[in-house]
Amino acid sequence: MVRFRSLHAQRNLYYTAKMFVMNLRAGLVCSILATSCVFAQQTAQSQGPYTPVNSDFIAVYKADSVNMSRERQADYLGWVRQFYNGTWGWEGWTNAESRALDRLVPARKAKFMRRLDRLGFLVAAEWSKDNNSRRIDTNNQLKTWGYKLDSAIRMENGSGQALGNVVTQVENEVATLLKTGPQIPLPKALQDNQGGG
Repeated sequence: MVRFRSLHAQRNLYYTAKMFVMNLRAGLVCSILATSCVFAQQTAQSQGPYTPVNSDFIAVYKADSVNMSRERQADYLGWVRQFYNGTWGWEGWTNAESRALDRLVPARKAKFMRRLDRLGFLVAAEWSKDNNSRRIDTNNQLKTWGYKLDSAIRMENGSGQALGNVVTQVENEVATLLKTGPQIPLPKALQDNQGGG
């Protein structure tokens, strides 16, 4: 046992040891939290389809001054939610994408998920605008594409051929419709996910 000459020396050693333990605990907690945050972010990005984020769509809303003068931001975001979650007989993009991915063999899912994520974002971003501003209409495009996608999902044998044909066709039609007018800013998560199905 170590003897100290004074009570002051004992207190100093006690507080030094206590601070060391507290710093060690804090460091471990920070390390664990940082690791789990990175892991959760990587898992979310790699395992599931794109989940709509308000800030992604607010950027689209603000990029179209004509639509801003016709539609409130809250209304725009409400239509985005309806596109993804479904309404009025439409199952929603999130469910449609999940059904499509469920029909594919595992080796094909990741590439198709990225294509469908990007396509869904572009369609939602444009379709959610005011009727007089948008370039994608419910009756002329959205319903037609929905029927084609549903048919391809039913016909899909896992190879991606049936789904790939329809997705490519819709991607081309969307690109043509969005060629003129305000450009839709893609979120970073979707910028490098073009092509490959």
